[in-house]
Amino acid sequence: MTLATRLSAFFLAALALVLLGFSLALYILAERYLYRQLDGQLAAGLEILSAAIDVESDGLKWHPAEDRPVTLGADAGPADVRWVVINDRGRMVAHSANYRPEVTSPAADFPNVWLSATRPARGSAVVFGQSGQWRLAARRLDAALSDEAQPDAPDAGDEESATLYLLAGVSSVPVTVSVRELGMALAALSGIFWAFCAMVGHRLAHRALSPLTRMAAAARQISADDLHRQLPSPETGDELEELGAAFNDLLRRMQEAVERQQRFAGDASHQLRTPLAGVLSSIEVARRRERSAADYAQVLDEVHAQAIRMRQIVESLLFLARNDSDRMQLECESIELDGWLTGELARWRDTPRGGDLRGELHLAPPGWICVQPALLAQLLDNLLDNAAKYSPASTPIVVGSWRRERSVGFSVEDQGSGIAAADLPHIFEPFYRSASVRREGRSGVGLGLAVAQRIVASLGGTIAVESTAGRSARFVVGFPESVPRAATPPVAPAPSPFTR
Repeated sequence: MTLATRLSAFFLAALALVLLGFSLALYILAERYLYRQLDGQLAAGLEILSAAIDVESDGLKWHPAEDRPVTLGADAGPADVRWVVINDRGRMVAHSANYRPEVTSPAADFPNVWLSATRPARGSAVVFGQSGQWRLAARRLDAALSDEAQPDAPDAGDEESATLYLLAGVSSVPVTVSVRELGMALAALSGIFWAFCAMVGHRLAHRALSPLTRMAAAARQISADDLHRQLPSPETGDELEELGAAFNDLLRRMQEAVERQQRFAGDASHQLRTPLAGVLSSIEVARRRERSAADYAQVLDEVHAQAIRMRQIVESLLFLARNDSDRMQLECESIELDGWLTGELARWRDTPRGGDLRGELHLAPPGWICVQPALLAQLLDNLLDNAAKYSPASTPIVVGSWRRERSVGFSVEDQGSGIAAADLPHIFEPFYRSASVRREGRSGVGLGLAVAQRIVASLGGTIAVESTAGRSARFVVGFPESVPRAATPPVAPAPSPFTR
């Protein structure tokens, strides 16, 4: 079942419930209103009949005034009121002109049936009821007689009575017919309206979701070789347009990732080809003729140097190629940053640029971070190697520590040629080397800073670069400050010639 069909079915079911509830409510309200109209008509008729009764000392007497004759029930139409007046002995005192009990009809039974079924109690108000096709109303009138005035025999006369029953009735057939026609009309109109909404709603649902169908068809045609293709934008200004834009952004990011991987593979093969070519060239030259042991040792040294370079390239590539989901669980260890940096700078003392290193380590109180020390050492080595490579000898390389809010970290700053503004967004990309570096012929493959950024991300830190072209470059690394473990007492940093 399509989404358009499911949506249409849901809303049509809701519409059917609404129409059913509305029709039932209207039907019930209309029926009650029409019957209240009949009851009001009958109640008014009983008031007219009550006005024609005289209250005398010896009882009640039916005596319409000559100047106000009772005209109620003069017509014999089905909608006209019929009435009778009955005394307490069951004798009919008066009746309407249109009431003919001698004629065989339902009208001949309604007084007796009503009074036998429901006789109004003394002092009660008007009582309404239904008998067959008649809507009826009855009222009881009682005379306030003293004991001496009470008739003592049933044959005391029929003109005066202690109690009179007024009974009025009107046919409910017109109301029943009207209500039935209203119900049929409501059912027909509701059905027509529901069918119209079903047809229009299903069509509108298909039309509204057609952009989604087109986007799905276009997405099925996109393969890994043509990620540059885009989904058709519906331009509807709603969620479908947002979905299309988001999916097109995803395709663009995927295309950039694929192109980046392709460049990565091409650059990696190129960088590996160079040391391999050097190894093969050295071996071929050595095999052309017999050589001395010193010559073979020199060739082996060249092969060894190239092999070390290839190992570094391969290890860097493996580290960069590792996915986040495949990344090993790093064992976190709390270290005191200034003390750790002091020890690492001492390790660099015997390198060619060891004399140019300067430490500005002055965290107070000591700053602690939770990292993997081996990876952090590799990060620092990459930054120091990069600073030594791109700054002249005898210029200072400053390693400083800093604290800001809840973060601590260190920075590595050199006094070299700096980084051009156009190169700053790309320096952390694998194998990226600026045009000026290539012109100067500096050694390197462009993986050091890429590995450094990946290490920082693995350790949960940040890295940024600040540079002034032609003057200096400063790399700033930060980590969340942590609390040292209780089992690891703080160790005072050993004095070092690199700390001032």
